[in-house]
Amino acid sequence: METNQRPTTARAMGTRAFAAKYRLNVQQDACGNPIISGKHGDIGEYGDGRLCACFWGGNPSKTRSRRIAATANAHIGQLIQRGGDEAQFAFDAADPIAARWFLRTLQLRAKRSIGQAHKDRLHRLSEAYSPIRRRAQSAPGATAGIRASGAVQAGQTTR
Repeated sequence: METNQRPTTARAMGTRAFAAKYRLNVQQDACGNPIISGKHGDIGEYGDGRLCACFWGGNPSKTRSRRIAATANAHIGQLIQRGGDEAQFAFDAADPIAARWFLRTLQLRAKRSIGQAHKDRLHRLSEAYSPIRRRAQSAPGATAGIRASGAVQAGQTTR
């Protein structure tokens, strides 16, 4: 099958480098190989420096079949295997057009990130509502003076 994918002179990018570039979560499959899972399939290593995008699912889906047909018609990557609504495409991870295409069609989601201001706000809230708050340390003789003055101690009731 003829592809329109541009050859790149850049080094081959592995699954972990691809995931780091696009802020994706890397998991391991049953064999222990790194994969990036999505809603309609996953991305793994193909073996010759390219990545393999696999479209798969439990039930036959018209949406997945349309995505596979659109990918084949767009000539993004090389079609390796196709059967029903499952297919495998090998693509160059250094090609940004192919990378964005497969991120969108497989519905791979990026890791969420929050800004420093939001982190600070969450930290302040967690300290304010902490069940164990740090109490100020008092001097060793300070409690004796409170008892002598008749002040109510924690846990006592007044009548």
